[in-house]
Amino acid sequence: MITTTTNYKSKIIEWSQKENKKAEYQVVKINGNQRYREFVVVLQINDAEIAQGKGSTRKKPSKKHLKMLAKSSKLQLSQLNLRQITNQMSSIKIAGATLNQTPLDWKGNQERIIAAINEAKSKQVELLCFPELAITGYGAEDLFLSQWFPQKAVSQLSLLLPHCEGITIAIGLPIRIGEKIYNTVAVIENSKIKGIVAKQFMAIDGVHYEFRWFTLGSPMRSLNTNWMEKKFLLEI
Repeated sequence: MITTTTNYKSKIIEWSQKENKKAEYQVVKINGNQRYREFVVVLQINDAEIAQGKGSTRKKPSKKHLKMLAKSSKLQLSQLNLRQITNQMSSIKIAGATLNQTPLDWKGNQERIIAAINEAKSKQVELLCFPELAITGYGAEDLFLSQWFPQKAVSQLSLLLPHCEGITIAIGLPIRIGEKIYNTVAVIENSKIKGIVAKQFMAIDGVHYEFRWFTLGSPMRSLNTNWMEKKFLLEI
């Protein structure tokens, strides 16, 4: 699955700064009640109202604003240079990889990950997202509790780095710190580990009972580390 997304509001602001114009969003009306509110937001450029949009938050109308600006012939786009917004909008191509990973099949798992990375590169994907625990396979169960299994997963992660030149990937693996094991995702950008974040909400329904193996991560606990002889942010 590949998708492209754009932050329209920030692009309008970037354009206005470049063109030395004042762009402002003003909430002119709030409809509804406490359970549901609808914000009416006006986009002004140089104090002139350009477009109006509605949304459930103050930010949601911004995408509609830009589309109106880009398509409307009544706004004298050539005078405002607003056509440059759509021409200069940055975008990011995101893909999700679904792999058939098998616990203990280190060679096969690694080959499938590398193949997905190469395919994503061939399609100019900028961010490739893998499933959780993609390096080991999700169903490793009590192997996660061993000393050697998470260590092997980390070594497999390091072997992926050369293959991530020119792309960013997010990939899952178990990490052991002391006596605790974390279900984490590592972010690799241009062959460098940028950070590792531990899962904060465990699956405990049906056949899933992740608390048997993993410790909850905390959004408030992070540290810079030189682990694996590489400096990056570790959030656990």
